[in-house]
Amino acid sequence: MKDTLNETIKIYNQKFPDVEVKVTYTPWADYWTKLKTSLAGNSGPDVFWMNGPNFHSYASTGLIKDLKPLIEKSKLDTSVYTKALVDLYSYNGNLYGLPYFLDSIGLFLQ
Repeated sequence: MKDTLNETIKIYNQKFPDVEVKVTYTPWADYWTKLKTSLAGNSGPDVFWMNGPNFHSYASTGLIKDLKPLIEKSKLDTSVYTKALVDLYSYNGNLYGLPYFLDSIGLFLQ
């Protein structure tokens, strides 16, 4: 994952060379506590990883921002994203997250 993230930052910086991207890796056991505390204290990251089970509590308490104004300003076409992910990260009709990647979980029963 680190290699993919580093490559993404490299591509991003080709278009936006004056933006410094700092990555912080946090162990899973501490991630949600650290994220919620930093966002509540207005010192959280601009971009971070979110999952479906935690999304509602962050959106409903105002810890994350509605992306609609930014989406409209940039004329971003959200139809390029999987509808299920757009729906997952929507709250009260507004989009609060954009997918970075899509993964699937499969079970094999024998």
